[in-house]
Amino acid sequence: MKKWTIAAVLAAVAGLSVGVLGEQKKATLTALDYAEINQLYIRYNYGIDTHGDNGMQWAGTFTKDGVFDLGGGKKFVGREALLGFAHGVAKGNNGAPHHFATNIRIEPSAEGAVGSAYFFNVPTPETGKPASITGTGVYEDVIVKTPEGWRFKQRTFYSNALPPSMVNQVSSR
Repeated sequence: MKKWTIAAVLAAVAGLSVGVLGEQKKATLTALDYAEINQLYIRYNYGIDTHGDNGMQWAGTFTKDGVFDLGGGKKFVGREALLGFAHGVAKGNNGAPHHFATNIRIEPSAEGAVGSAYFFNVPTPETGKPASITGTGVYEDVIVKTPEGWRFKQRTFYSNALPPSMVNQVSSR
């Protein structure tokens, strides 16, 4: 009976040790990862504003099965749907920069990284008229490292509002 008791205790200790070690190993990002993910955010806005490579510059910031969710049932899944969205934006875009992201937040996750950014839109004004912000919002992102580099796997946009996760943070203070 003693042998079974000792074996059971050793098994329990070993199991607890593995659990503790697993918890201690948290997801991390290197300085290079942070820099490359910041570049991803930049390429995203440049791509949609310039319609580079016939929309592929923007669509290529997503994984091949990437999801861009604008809310209200407007969801684009996969490279072809993303390209279709980019082509639609290009029709009304004069090629001038007007999509801006700020307050970029990047955190490691089990999948790679999660991030968010504030968005504001400033279309090129008519000559002699001041520029104005015509839209705001927040992106919430799931970002993964692929053989091509960091890409958005899921990008959800909350127009003129904070996402639910941020509202809960603000209201709990």
